[in-house]
Amino acid sequence: MSEAFGGSMEVVGVETGAPAGALADLGPGHHLHLEFEAATGRQEPRHLLLVLRPEEAQHLFGLEPAAPEELAVPEVQLRLLSEFTEGGEALAAALSGALAAAGVLVTLRVSGASLETADASPTAAAAALGTDAVAFAVTLHRAAGERLRLVVGAPPELVVTLGAGAPGSAGAGSAAERAANLAARVAARRDPADETSRPSAAGLSANPVLFPQLDPSPAPSPRHERGVDLILDVTLQVRVELGSTRMTVEEVLNLAPGSVVELDRLAGEPVDIVINDRLIARGEVVVVEENFGVRVTEIVSPRHRAMALG
Repeated sequence: MSEAFGGSMEVVGVETGAPAGALADLGPGHHLHLEFEAATGRQEPRHLLLVLRPEEAQHLFGLEPAAPEELAVPEVQLRLLSEFTEGGEALAAALSGALAAAGVLVTLRVSGASLETADASPTAAAAALGTDAVAFAVTLHRAAGERLRLVVGAPPELVVTLGAGAPGSAGAGSAAERAANLAARVAARRDPADETSRPSAAGLSANPVLFPQLDPSPAPSPRHERGVDLILDVTLQVRVELGSTRMTVEEVLNLAPGSVVELDRLAGEPVDIVINDRLIARGEVVVVEENFGVRVTEIVSPRHRAMALG
């Protein structure tokens, strides 16, 4: 997986629970937290956490530089987190591809990003990962002798799964083997935790539109077998996009209940059906009993559909 980070990775330390020691080694000031949701087949998604200093995130993701004293400014925080999330999406796609090439079918997506003070960083990490996570202190060696310090944390079950996709990485001796063995032991003694779902936020609407009730549609045509049976139970992130727009930082900060955001799409135009951040189809919004749905009216080319599933 090292190629996804643009260098070679060396595991220099391992600990369980909140990675207070590893995070303290990152130094004072602020830490950037990037949370990933990892889906593996039919299992419940697990969370993966990446923590690093803002100045090292600038090197890793090509972010616009920000002086330490600027990190207390809300506009700077918003811009930094936006760029950090965008870079994290690219990293998630690269990691998913690297794992797939190693035979590990894991779909990663960014689920959150935050800027924490060094003192609050362990608490935020524990909230994201739980108390039985396994954390790695990692040194990333890049071109021209550049060395970046990262902390990577994950539940033990996910560490065991990901470990199958990282053979031969730098530091695969003592520290990496110790991490895999530790994760396996923790996973073996752990009782499954009850998963609770978060309630979805209620949306605000302006000028409500009435959508047609969906009539019974014809049965879908038989699926053509393409040798993908082994990955048919891998879950994918499906998103329907009504539209988009661009806003200034000031406009975003001025948003409040009752605000109306005008989108770049006319009423009645087809909506986009997106999988893994790639457009695969378009359709019209309908109502299925009491829920919204989308009737597919257009499928993009097979090549783009295959790219979306890759």
